[in-house]
Amino acid sequence: MTTQKIGPLLPVKDVREIDHVKVHLFLKNLSLAKKKIEKRNVAKKKMETQFKKVQKIPLPKTKKKVLDKELKELKVKISEVVEAEKKIFTRQQQDFFFSKLLERRIAELEGKINQFLAYREERKKKIQELEKKVKSKVKTRTEKINIIKKQIQKLESTYNKLKKSKMYDKETLDIIKKRIDSLKQKIISPLP
Repeated sequence: MTTQKIGPLLPVKDVREIDHVKVHLFLKNLSLAKKKIEKRNVAKKKMETQFKKVQKIPLPKTKKKVLDKELKELKVKISEVVEAEKKIFTRQQQDFFFSKLLERRIAELEGKINQFLAYREERKKKIQELEKKVKSKVKTRTEKINIIKKQIQKLESTYNKLKKSKMYDKETLDIIKKRIDSLKQKIISPLP
């Protein structure tokens, strides 16, 4: 499938790759920010209009009440502008705080991942060491068994020679045979 361009900056292979929840959230926040800026701009225009009214008032001829009324309206317009600016600034602060919070959380998670990877690597080394020890013990046991088997073969050979020579009585030969059989049993049973 070829890459489509959705908007000027979003190259994606498939429209399904877009996280619609994040896009919706982004557009909602963008809309809220636009509304706040529009409110601020309207409040600024009202304030400027009110300033112009106050400037056009001829002071010597105007009554004090009219001037006070216009100044009160001017104060209201200024406070509207200030309030709109505060809302924009507050949102920026919240976004900054949230961004820092996310960065800190990401750093914590990266630390935990690195810790886990180090633990896993250490565990892997320990397993390799244990496998090495087991193999070495198995090799050592196999060598011991082979040595004992050779010794038993020599004993059986000697026993057969003694039996053929008829120099020893049957009881002595039976004792030797029992010793050889007991050594064979040791080979069959597991070594410590």
